[in-house]
Amino acid sequence: MGVPKPDPNEQFQGVEDIRLYRHENKTKFLATSVNYSGRATNAMLMGDYDTETFSLKNVKVLESPGENIREKNWIPFVTDREYFVYSWFPFQMGVVEENKLNITHKYDIKSPYNGAIVRGSSNILSIDNEYVTLVHMSIDGTLPKQYYHMLLWMNSEYKPYATSTLFYFDRYGPEFCLSIERKKGNFVFWISRYDRNPTTVSIKENEIKKYPLG
Repeated sequence: MGVPKPDPNEQFQGVEDIRLYRHENKTKFLATSVNYSGRATNAMLMGDYDTETFSLKNVKVLESPGENIREKNWIPFVTDREYFVYSWFPFQMGVVEENKLNITHKYDIKSPYNGAIVRGSSNILSIDNEYVTLVHMSIDGTLPKQYYHMLLWMNSEYKPYATSTLFYFDRYGPEFCLSIERKKGNFVFWISRYDRNPTTVSIKENEIKKYPLG
């Protein structure tokens, strides 16, 4: 794949959390890896996804834009450019130049949940000149670790301005959602339970209340 030689001694092997997206008529991917990172901790990989052979090609290991060297859950966001959301609170988004994410948009917005780290999670939908996505947080010290989700809205300038309440889809334990769609007045989510047992869940848009961010 053109990445550093894999380290067979790392606890986590392979490529995780693959997110597929389209840009310039290509199917591309963004993912996390430890043993392919070349630095013994999480790094982001990006490249092309071959839909004929289901393989990863032209892979790059990306440098962090800041001091955080344990990277995970960047979100592809293709509008006028190929953006990647780096963090939600504060909001940071940028473009990849020479294998490094350079931040182009930053808004100093605090998390509405006592500074909890909000990550991921889904693709970002465009609706009436604004955007909506799904994000999640996990609660440290819980076993199995509890995961909660919320919808997050951004205005036309990509600034987060509102969220839904916290919720879970099926259970309190590890629960991930990488894809969201909008169909017939519903948000449709594709989720997994404990990294398996996938299913779809629909929520009516008009039943979701927005809470402004400070």
